[in-house]
Amino acid sequence: MNDKSIAGLSLVLAALLSASAGAADLAQQDRPEYLARPAVAAHALAPTRQQVLAEYEAAVRAGSLVADDTGQSLRERNPGRYPDPVDGHAKTRAQVISEYEEAVRAGDIVTGDSGRKLKELYPPRYPSRRTG
Repeated sequence: MNDKSIAGLSLVLAALLSASAGAADLAQQDRPEYLARPAVAAHALAPTRQQVLAEYEAAVRAGSLVADDTGQSLRERNPGRYPDPVDGHAKTRAQVISEYEEAVRAGDIVTGDSGRKLKELYPPRYPSRRTG
């Protein structure tokens, strides 16, 4: 090999190295943040075993797991076994207490094993309300 071919080979090698470094930088920029970091950092962002188990148990309770190859969830296959999904409009503690106190005043509380309300068991204690 002569000096010219060694110089040419060096230039080609330098060009390839700089191109591959630039491509690596571009690939690094397109990755999500957890993949752009070293493997130790990506592992630190992964959920813990307890978090995974809690999410799984919540999905089982809600019936949101896929039942089989049909793609239906357990809730869709057997809706009677699962509670209705929460609509996200939860009541405050004060609202719940207020509703409970109103039910007590009106006698709308079920008592004992009979399944009857207090106003049905003791009508004189809870006079019927008139509208109008």
